[in-house]
Amino acid sequence: MKKILDLMKDGQTRSLEMIASELETSVDDIKRKIEFMEQNGLIRRVENSMKKHCGSCKSCSSCGNNCSNKRNSSDCIHWEIL
Repeated sequence: MKKILDLMKDGQTRSLEMIASELETSVDDIKRKIEFMEQNGLIRRVENSMKKHCGSCKSCSSCGNNCSNKRNSSDCIHWEIL
C-alpha cells in the first residue's frame, strides 16, 4: 500500500489500470488496497462531476478518454491522502 500512496503523492492522475501496471499487479489487487485505505482513513475518494467527458478536465488530463476511475461520463474519481 505504501507504493500506491507514493504514486498518489506525485500529483499525477492515474487510472486503476495504470497503477496496477506500474506496480506490476492486478487491477483487483489495487481496488482491494484502495478500498482498505479508504475504510481505514488513509485516503479519501473525491468525485468531480463534470458536464463533459473526463478527459476534458485539467486534473484528468493524464488519464485521457479511458479514465477507469469514473463511474459514468459525468463523474471522475480521484483520491487524496489524508
